Amino acid sequence: MDNSHPFRIDSNARNWGGQPSSQGDKQKRRKLKLDFLLQCLKTGELANARQAYVALLNVDHSIVDDPYLSKIYTALQNSDLYSAQKLGLLVETRNSLPNTQPSASKDKMSMQAKMPNTFSTSGIKIDLSA
Repeated sequence: MDNSHPFRIDSNARNWGGQPSSQGDKQKRRKLKLDFLLQCLKTGELANARQAYVALLNVDHSIVDDPYLSKIYTALQNSDLYSAQKLGLLVETRNSLPNTQPSASKDKMSMQAKMPNTFSTSGIKIDLSA
C-alpha cells in the first residue's frame, strides 16, 4: 500500500514566501497560456479553450482590458466557437507582428519631428533638444 501523496509546489511567491518571479517569467507564462488558448481554439476544443482562458486570466489579469481577448471570452461563454476562432486568429496575427510603437507614440514622434528643436526670439537662440 502506497502512502505517498503527490503534490505540486506552486512557484507563486506569495504562497510560499520565496522570491517574487521576474517579469520575464511572468511574460513567458503569459505567452504559454495564450499559445495554449489559441491552440485550443484552432482545434475546436471549446471546454479546453474555456479552461485555457481562465488559466491565462489567472496569470495576467490585464487581459480583461484587451478588446479581442474579452470578445473571445464572451464568445466562449456563449458557446460560439466560430467567432472565438476568428478572434483567435486576429490575436495571433497581432502578436506575430514585429514590435511596433503604439499609434499615440508615433503621433507624438511625428509631431516632434515636424517641430524644430531650436527657435530664436529677439536674437537669443534657445535649444529645446535637451
